[in-house]
Amino acid sequence: MAVDIPSRLELPDDMHRGGRRLIRVVVAAAMRLIFRIQTEGLERFPASGPVLLVSNHRSFWDIPAVHVFVRPWIYFIAKEELYSSWFGKRFLSWWGAIPINRERVGLSTVRDIIGLLRKKKILSIFPEGTRVPGDADLAQYPPHAGVISFARRTGAAILPLAIGGRYGFRRRVRIVLGAPISLEHLKDAKGQPLSDAAAAHHVMSATYALIDRPYPAWQGEN
Repeated sequence: MAVDIPSRLELPDDMHRGGRRLIRVVVAAAMRLIFRIQTEGLERFPASGPVLLVSNHRSFWDIPAVHVFVRPWIYFIAKEELYSSWFGKRFLSWWGAIPINRERVGLSTVRDIIGLLRKKKILSIFPEGTRVPGDADLAQYPPHAGVISFARRTGAAILPLAIGGRYGFRRRVRIVLGAPISLEHLKDAKGQPLSDAAAAHHVMSATYALIDRPYPAWQGEN
């Protein structure tokens, strides 16, 4: 499916103004009424990028949760299918989402991701690529290694952010920010840099550790 979407690089630098700011305020208030939102460590979030904000993904609510409770403006990646309607295409484009074909990443997507990071923006990404049920075997959802490739190419910091709990009326949802992960310090037993796949596994393991969820051991390249 071909989707004609303008480049995110054409958007204004200050996105947190006007209608976008109002929407964030309203959504944040609504989510605090519906859920018991608990944030941890977000005060340490950097004021600017380049940053790749890496998170686990359980629910549709993860995207607004990250977007309205984390400051400053967070760009994110959205599956291409969400752009099939007129409203979806117009709103997501205005909001700054980057469309992605999950079967084959196009050059325009790569251009926008690298371009945003080089402009010192912050990009949220779910390396597992899909929603993962809370009781799922995480070994069946290995992270995509593209997040590591983008970090290496742009020098972006990698920040793990975990979302725990269950979305339900007045249920507690935890949003926990971890310490930055330096790719330079990720080495194998021989002191060599980890492969992109192994580094992505390490990043997801560190992410789940923030909410005390065990992560399967690295089994090597497939």
